[in-house]
Amino acid sequence: MSNPISYNGVELVPAPFTSFTKTYTNNEANRHIGATYTIRLSGTLVHNKGVFTDTLDGREDFCALTYKINKLKELFADDKKEFIWFANASTYLRCYPTVSSIEIGEGQNVYTTTYTITLIAPEILWTNGLSNEDAAADLSAEDVEAADFFVDESGDNLFLSSASESWNIEQINEGLSASRPYTYRITHSLRASGQDVYRAAGVERMGWESAKQWCEDRKGYNSTKVSNFLVYTLSGYTNYDHIITTNVDEVAGTYSLTETWMLADSTLTTIENFIVSCSREGGKYNVSINGTIRGLITESAYGVPDTNSTAYDKALARWLVVQAQLYTRCNTIFESDTTIDSSYVLNSSPLNTSIAHNEIAGTVSYVYNYDTSPSHFVNNAISEQITINNDWGGSAYAAVAVIGRPNGPVLQDLNTCTEKSTTVNIQVIMPAYGGIPSNNLVGMISGSPRSTITAEVIEPMETSLETAYSQVFRTADMENWDKYTGNYTRSVRWVFQGGDDESMEPSSLSFDGGVI
Repeated sequence: MSNPISYNGVELVPAPFTSFTKTYTNNEANRHIGATYTIRLSGTLVHNKGVFTDTLDGREDFCALTYKINKLKELFADDKKEFIWFANASTYLRCYPTVSSIEIGEGQNVYTTTYTITLIAPEILWTNGLSNEDAAADLSAEDVEAADFFVDESGDNLFLSSASESWNIEQINEGLSASRPYTYRITHSLRASGQDVYRAAGVERMGWESAKQWCEDRKGYNSTKVSNFLVYTLSGYTNYDHIITTNVDEVAGTYSLTETWMLADSTLTTIENFIVSCSREGGKYNVSINGTIRGLITESAYGVPDTNSTAYDKALARWLVVQAQLYTRCNTIFESDTTIDSSYVLNSSPLNTSIAHNEIAGTVSYVYNYDTSPSHFVNNAISEQITINNDWGGSAYAAVAVIGRPNGPVLQDLNTCTEKSTTVNIQVIMPAYGGIPSNNLVGMISGSPRSTITAEVIEPMETSLETAYSQVFRTADMENWDKYTGNYTRSVRWVFQGGDDESMEPSSLSFDGGVI
């Protein structure tokens, strides 16, 4: 074998002296995660013999040497080409290195010059039992240093320059059950940097692909590791809501993966958080409840999400149960407040409601507001307001104007009084009309709460007046109904006489079993 060293198919003659240095790559725990090899070639170029002589084209002496120097630089300008070092006729080393540096020796450089080339490779391949010709074509050589590398599921080496793995446990005091009062947020972080690896055909594996493979091989929930980090027993706990976030930088050759779980009571299908607040507005109290229900997703032993029902399905099923409990929750808080007079009663009909469904996030959110106002007379009314104005009359007198009288008109007592009256004003907001406009009067009136107001408010009040007084006259009955906005107003006025005025006190007049 005349020339034991070649690069990119070019034999280096005379053969340079060659040294190999292996440097381990360690993590923070000083464990091997890989290695790099530094190959140093120290050789000599001769102006009239050796490498590149066949292309001199008549160049001699200094010009010939300069030509060879430039050709050497041109040869090693390309990274990741095949480098072969033949140890003997049947054994050789091969790699596909990065060219770190080329140094040309100092001096006159007329007939000879020295050079030093530094190569760096993530692996060195070793081949035995082949002739030089067969060895140069062989691509099935095995790495003699496989124990220094991580491998993938196929046994192929993963060439890493850095790798890290961490677990983080965060306790959350949510008080979901008496036996298991805590939930935990678990975070698993993986990050690696890889080295590009080449073969004769070109790139074999990019650095970020090795980094990704290392991270992917280690992802997933590990109950043993989690148990080692907790001071509480994990009996009866299940990991829910697996979320994975990845980041890749192809240029830098890095890949990172972060996954999180929530560790909670195994019997749970949802988690609900809500707040109940109470405030006073004038002569009434307002109580509101604001909450969110989130469905929980479990995984099989192989990390596959449970497909029997989605997180939203579970949240919705729980909402159908919770919805019937909202008034009880609010009323319990309201009645437990010792600063509120016990005569106040929380109306079981919500003042207003808001419900939001998020199928992607698997949540149902709600806001319900209650107050201590009396119950509505009109079913389905959004709001209802009834006011009563009483005019108890006054002394009747005559005012006679006298010309030139400085004190004004002469006032004369008529020994009687003005009429007594009561007026009820009703304002109701109904759900707005959303259908096709009707061209007839009956269609336009439909949806009006008139009949309910008449039966539940107007007629009982008129009956109470007729019971208390000998003469009762309905002197006005005006209403306004806007079908498209849902606004309804009505004003009714009565005048009366011939009874005991005391019987007209608000506490004695009633309708529909209630007091006005």
